[in-house]
Amino acid sequence: MLTAMPDMLDDLHQQRLPAPVVLDRADVPPDTWAGLLADGHYRWLTDRYALRADVTEDVEHRARALPGPLPAKAVVARRSAAWVHVGGQAPARLDLVVPPGRRVDPHVDRCCTEAPLGPTDVVMLGGYPVTSPTRTLFDLVFAPGAGAWWPVLVALCDTGADAGHALAAVGRQRGARQARGLLRDLAEPGFTP
Repeated sequence: MLTAMPDMLDDLHQQRLPAPVVLDRADVPPDTWAGLLADGHYRWLTDRYALRADVTEDVEHRARALPGPLPAKAVVARRSAAWVHVGGQAPARLDLVVPPGRRVDPHVDRCCTEAPLGPTDVVMLGGYPVTSPTRTLFDLVFAPGAGAWWPVLVALCDTGADAGHALAAVGRQRGARQARGLLRDLAEPGFTP
């Protein structure tokens, strides 16, 4: 029986748990985090999360790298939703939308606004509610200086955002002229993202 013990220990040492695809900086010591990045085992996804180097980044990975938990009934929106859908530079603050009348405690790492959302405005990604590509497009075209977001707006259309549907939803709210102009360009029949 004693001779079997070293064999069992060798077997245990050879078994390796798969490395997590998305790694939270808080789950490993600082020197291990630095080593995993420096040795190329992981690459930065956000300032808190890293993605395993052998994995291609996608919408689910970015959604899993959102800081949670979210406040009740909050939905990831605007710049944060655009990052989840198309990638690029992760925003410094998490943009959230909550239903009208819903109060959310202020937090330095997030910006909450109130807005009604329809049933097709929200999708679940990586366990988080995120505004759909079309709703995200709609929200972004109203942002001040939205023309600077053109590459992101085009990328959202490439992921399935419907600029024509968003254009039809524009009412008389503030920024409507800018929104209509951008959405018309994106919805133009010959336009290809």
